[in-house]
This record gives sequence, C-alpha cells and structure tokens, in this order.
Amino acid sequence: MTKKLLDKTIRLYLVFSAAVLLFTVPVFYGILKTLHLEEAEEMLMLRLQEFREQTLPTFHTADIIVWNKWNQDVKILASEPHITLPNFGNAEYLDVVEKDMEPFRTIKAPVVIDGMPFVYFARSSLLQTDDLIGSILLVYGTAILLLLIGLALFTRTYSRKLWEPFYLQLARLESYQIDKTGPLFLPETNTEEFQRLNKAIEQLVTTNKAIFKSQQEFIENAAHELQTPLAVIQTKMDNLIQTETLTGTTAASLTAIYDTLERMKHINQNLLLLSRIGCNTFSDKAQARPDLTLSEQADFLAEQAIANKVDVRYNIIEQTEVFANPYLLEVMIRNLLTNAIRYNKHGGVVRISLGNKALHISNTGKEEKLDEQRIFDRFAKDSTSISGNGLGLAIVKQIVDRHGWSIAYSYENDKTHHFVVHFQ
Repeated sequence: MTKKLLDKTIRLYLVFSAAVLLFTVPVFYGILKTLHLEEAEEMLMLRLQEFREQTLPTFHTADIIVWNKWNQDVKILASEPHITLPNFGNAEYLDVVEKDMEPFRTIKAPVVIDGMPFVYFARSSLLQTDDLIGSILLVYGTAILLLLIGLALFTRTYSRKLWEPFYLQLARLESYQIDKTGPLFLPETNTEEFQRLNKAIEQLVTTNKAIFKSQQEFIENAAHELQTPLAVIQTKMDNLIQTETLTGTTAASLTAIYDTLERMKHINQNLLLLSRIGCNTFSDKAQARPDLTLSEQADFLAEQAIANKVDVRYNIIEQTEVFANPYLLEVMIRNLLTNAIRYNKHGGVVRISLGNKALHISNTGKEEKLDEQRIFDRFAKDSTSISGNGLGLAIVKQIVDRHGWSIAYSYENDKTHHFVVHFQ
C-alpha cells in the first residue's frame, strides 16, 4: 500500500514530536521535583536559622511542652545521638482535616537548651508542591499537544504549497506522450531543487524525443527497405518455379527456399509490428466490439481449421465493448485463434467464449504444460513445431500490456491449453 510523500512527512514530524514529548515530560517532572525539594530545604534551613538566632537565646526547657502544643510544624524533640548536623528527610503525616496522608519534607538539627541537648524538628508540606507540579505538567502537556496539532496543520498547508511545483511536474509528466509533437510545459519555480529537476526532465524528454524520432524513422525505413527486396526475390522465385525446364529436385529445392522466404517475410512483418507497438504508433483508440472481430477472424481462419480438421466452437455470452485500437484488437484475436488452430491436433477442438469482460480461448494439443515463464517471450515456440515464428504470442502480450489488460495461460488435466484475456 503506497503512501503520499506529504503524509509520510507529517507522520515523521508527529512521531518525532511525540517521542520528544514522552522523553521530556519525565525529565521535566524530575527537574521540577528537584527544584521544589531544594526550595523546601532552603525554607527549612531559614526556619532553623531564625529559631537559633531569635528564639533559642530566650528559650528554656520549661517552654518545650507549651511550644510543642501550639506548633504543628516546628517541635523540640528528645536528643538523638546520631544527629550532629542538620539532616533532611521525607515523611508522611495524617491530615486531620482531609483524613488523608500528606507528604512532607523534614529537617532534624541538634540544639542546646539550658545546657541540655535536644533535636530541633521542622516540616514543610509538599502537597501544594505536587499539585503545582501536576498543574505545570498539565499545562505543559496541553501546550505540547496544541503545538503538535498546529504543527501538523501548518506542515500540511505549507508543505502542500511548497511541493506544489513537484505535483504539477508529476501531473504533466503522467499526461505527456512522447510521440506527440507538443512541448512539455513545466511549472516555473524559484526553488533551486525544483529548477534543477525541471532542467533534468527537459533534457531527458528532449533526448528521448530525438531517440524516439530516430527509432520511428528506422522502423519506417526498415519496413520499406526490407519488404521491397523480399518482394522482388519472391517474384523472381515465382517465375523460376513456373519454368517448365525445372527438374523435380530443383523444383523441390526452390519450393523449400520459397517457403523459407515466405516465413522470413512474416518474421519481418511481425518484428516491425512489435516495434511499432512498442513505439506506441497505434495510439488511436475507440469503442470496439470483440464479438464482431471474433466473427470476422473466425471466417478468415475457417479454411485453416478445416484443413487441420479442427472443430471451432463459439459461446458468445454477451456483446462486449472495449476501448482499444481496432487494428491491434484484430491482430490480438487473430494471433490467439491462429495459435489455437496451428498448435492443435488433427480432430482437435477450439473453444471460444466471450463474456464478463473476458475472452477465453482453449484448445487441445500438446499433452504437456507449456513454459509459463517463456510462453510470451519472442521466438518462444514449441521446438517440435515446423510452422510459426514464435512471435504471435509476444505480439499478443504487447497488445495486452499496451491497453492495460491482462492475459493468463493455464493447462488442465483434460489436456487442454487455456488463454484468458481480461479487458479491464
């Protein structure tokens, strides 16, 4: 399944942005958490310093009970020998109002009251800090999400405009036919890469038009220069064969030469036809009726079928119309019918059916499957056959491909060969 270049670009942006978002959110959260912990510790140290400087000088052991009763976040506790320096920690305490456990950052530091060691304890709630971090992350995530949506919309709009020259180039290349004389008009652009692409396409088209013109001229010259001497040789051979003084051996040799010459003419004609099809010489198309073409070709090949004692059976299911070059349609059907009759066996059968936008021709014949990989190649004929030049099915394949149709070969256990052309 193919995807458009623009869609791939936007998808790449979105995947990259999502990956950045997934990576930065935890990092951002960790940084905020660390900053707020440091802020809480700094505040606790300020409280400790304030207590030591302003309260401790006038504070006595008798004040401890009252102090602890009215201060929830700062208390004086019994001495703990291992606490010699301010010590930070985390703890959870019950919120009597919310009936829930809340996180706190705590500090314990040694103090001396009336010459006796005690522990200064203070705590700072982290609940508001966590709520703040959550709110910041929510705002951050929302902003990133809106940024992604905006980026996708902007990229689609801007990229479509940016790539517009490319799509115009592509559309004109798709509709351009090299056998037409009109020039290829490419869109003007101020983008350097597209300008280079325009120049490369124009050079390529110019070169190929020159090659195509030379090829056409060669085909036309070959059609004339080869056919003329062959026709002259054939005429002279006709005159020689009709000479009364010929011996039987000479006449047989001349007849063999004549048959070979006839085959050479057909090979030349078929090779020229293949070349002309490849050059798209037969570009004119119209609505055509394969059923009518079948009837005409069947009448034309009736004598060959009778000579080979082949029974031709028809099953025209419906009248079918196809958009095709009428001459090439005629050549395709004639070659398929000729192939079915020529490579059949004496007393064999050819079955022809037409319907559902498909032409099906089957024939009895050689009792083994043909090579599906080579059957439509040039000169790929049955090695045991003395007739034919191996170009008929190659021409059929060229015609089918030129019209965008399809052809398939199969062999059944009833020793029947099947060729099916789908007109769609």
